[in-house]
Formats: sequence, structure tokens, C-alpha cells
Amino acid sequence: YRDLSKPMGAQDPGRAARFAKRYADWCAPLTPPFHYGSHYSSAGVVLHYLIRLQPFSALNVHYQDGHLDIPARLFYSLAHA
Repeated sequence: YRDLSKPMGAQDPGRAARFAKRYADWCAPLTPPFHYGSHYSSAGVVLHYLIRLQPFSALNVHYQDGHLDIPARLFYSLAHA
């Protein structure tokens, strides 16, 4: 059972408290505070896997604030691609 009124990180009170604490304690001057460090959204996952196809390449750039994501995270090895 999942309470659809809450995000995945807040389904359990302990997880919700950890994410809220991380947000409240954040002190990196160049990065705004955030609750979740990875994509909980389907859109982010789809764009990651389909980045080599248009229109997903352009949408990925838009999703990443006008830039492609970190190269090492996008393309690890041509041999394994």
C-alpha cells in the first residue's frame, strides 16, 4: 500500500525525517538545498535511457538546465554501449 498524497521519500516517517534534515542542514553555497538526490520521476529515467534519440536529446538538455549531464554519468564506455 502506498499513500499517493506523499512522495516516495515520505512514505515512511523515518525516511521523511532524514530527507527533511538533509534539506534543513544543507550548506553548499552553489547548490540549492534539495530533498532527493536522484530522479524519482519517470521523465528523468526515460530521458536518461533515450538520450541518443531526438526529441529526447533536446529534452534531456532542457531537463538539465541547458547542458548535458556529467559525461562520465552519461557515457561510461563505448565498448559496453
